Amino acid sequence: MAPVNGRSEEDLQTVFSRLKHDNELHRDDLPRALELLRFLQPDPRWIEQAYEQFSQYSTLSQDEFITFIRDYEIRRREAAAVEFKRLDGEKTGSVEVSALMGLFRKFGLEVMPRVLRDAVAEAGRNSNGGLEFDEFESVFELIQVREGFTKRDYDLFMDVFSKFDSQGRSGFISTAHFISILHWLGFSWTEESADDILRKVDLEHSGKLSEREFLCCLRKVREQELEKIKHALQREGALDYQGRVPVGKLEPVFALLGYVPDAEPIDEVTGRESLDLADLWEIFTVYRSREGFCAAEEREIFEAFRQCDAAGVGTIAASDVGKVLRSLGCPTAFEVRQHLLSKIDLAGKGQLDFVDVRKLVRMCLDREKIAMRRAFEAKDPEQTGEISKEAVFEVLNRLKIADAAEDFPAREILLELVDGDVVDLADFLFVANSLHKAARRACRENGGFSTTELRELKLSFQGGDRAGVGEVLVGELLRIVDRLFPSLSRDAGRRPALERMVSEIGGDGVEFDAFLRFIVQCRETTDQFRFEKEEAAIKQTCFSPEEVRQFRELFLAGDDGDHELSLSEALEMVRTVLPICTKSAEEFRAIFLSITPWSHGVDGRSDQADFPEFLVLMRQMMDMNFAGINDHSEKIATDPLSVTATLGWSLR
Repeated sequence: MAPVNGRSEEDLQTVFSRLKHDNELHRDDLPRALELLRFLQPDPRWIEQAYEQFSQYSTLSQDEFITFIRDYEIRRREAAAVEFKRLDGEKTGSVEVSALMGLFRKFGLEVMPRVLRDAVAEAGRNSNGGLEFDEFESVFELIQVREGFTKRDYDLFMDVFSKFDSQGRSGFISTAHFISILHWLGFSWTEESADDILRKVDLEHSGKLSEREFLCCLRKVREQELEKIKHALQREGALDYQGRVPVGKLEPVFALLGYVPDAEPIDEVTGRESLDLADLWEIFTVYRSREGFCAAEEREIFEAFRQCDAAGVGTIAASDVGKVLRSLGCPTAFEVRQHLLSKIDLAGKGQLDFVDVRKLVRMCLDREKIAMRRAFEAKDPEQTGEISKEAVFEVLNRLKIADAAEDFPAREILLELVDGDVVDLADFLFVANSLHKAARRACRENGGFSTTELRELKLSFQGGDRAGVGEVLVGELLRIVDRLFPSLSRDAGRRPALERMVSEIGGDGVEFDAFLRFIVQCRETTDQFRFEKEEAAIKQTCFSPEEVRQFRELFLAGDDGDHELSLSEALEMVRTVLPICTKSAEEFRAIFLSITPWSHGVDGRSDQADFPEFLVLMRQMMDMNFAGINDHSEKIATDPLSVTATLGWSLR
């Protein structure tokens, strides 16, 4: 049987099998089937006309479905030919490429100029010339295959799909990964918005997406982004008399779309004074591809990366990421860092290139920005878009950034920025983001320590400098280390590392700068022990990188911020997916307490479980089928988001 304009019979059978019920496909599912077969924006009129021959039925067999698709394609092609002929006013048999945008819009498609140019060039034509109808059809099919994206974007999305295909070439990804993919790509979307897209595509609630469905989701994301841009432009009154946007009015538009931009990277990616809608989409695409960084910031990230890539091989070990982040003024808790790493190093190779590291830095900064936005929204329960100036300082204090940089006059800047008594979201984000930037700058200048950390370390140093001579003797230094890093001094297996560092001091004591360098060594050594403990747990439990990533999400959702789970926290988490009676609860308690002392040598309480211990706990529970856990393991291990939703926690 002949293909339907590039769609093989196998393609049609696959879509039919995906949507059928009792070996029949319902009429209401035809628009969905057409979308999966790359017919963008299916036309209700053509559907009705092609269905007339089956009008006495509400469902179609597979053969009838194939007949319907062929008839629909005939009508689409006939309509395209009519419009093409209308555009060919001079009867030359061809239409200028520049005139085709109107033809696409006639069919309900908003094709970006760059997408059209790329498709025309790939078809071997000059975008400044004309296309004959068959050439137009080839271009049209190419655009449909890629859901209206450029080849570069299409290839990127397919690469991302492969990364998240946890079964390895299964042809599907879990819908639970979709929000993570959007964040990976740099989209500032909420889980609720992503779920709305999934409901429109995964109508069968299968919990998985094929490549075509994944692309369809991303197309709908693009369509919603374009609508958001239009709405933001109208709200801000940003359009000039020509319907273009002056570059100076872009920052509020970025903010309304969920970004917290700086003027410099926006200016770098625009390069002109005003933009139309197509230009704006290109700007957002480039902005995301650069992870929102300006050229100077990219150079800083690359320099930090290069310093850790001493061998010049173009990659660094995952265990060195903490050094990179601290050198950039972004110290991040070990568990959070590992969580972000798992979103980038999906295969668990343990090596990152510069692009990976740049993305990781952006994800770290995204966490700050999300916390800023949520803190504002918590002070604005009526969703007025404004909070009082005093509320702003309460929020900044709660975010622990009000004193992050002592030389940044947040109050004075805010008072100058806003005339009235209230502050809108854009102004709040400007102040909070400026504070965070000042804090990162101070952290870099402090050798990777925040202002608060440096203040506390100065107090520790002064307390150990009993003679008041600006020096802490080795004995006092070890007492400070015992308080800050107890595992280094108390665990027999780790103590040799501390002794080696002390032997390298080369004197009876240390001055403050040397003291700080010693603390950095202790911190990096402790992180390395944590990393090794986690690697040992992964090896012992035989969990795949994907399972480890999902279990980490579950762990962080149940954690109250100290990066360890108490017995009560772990029990509450398990109860969301397992029927736990009193007897089972006692059994769980015994298992939990037998696990928590596992592999001493890392800071933490012996009656609480860190993440490696949590992995061992889950493995033991699954091996003994505790409370029938293996009957529920798919929910726990492959869809942790459903568990966190039950718990009412957010992982972003």
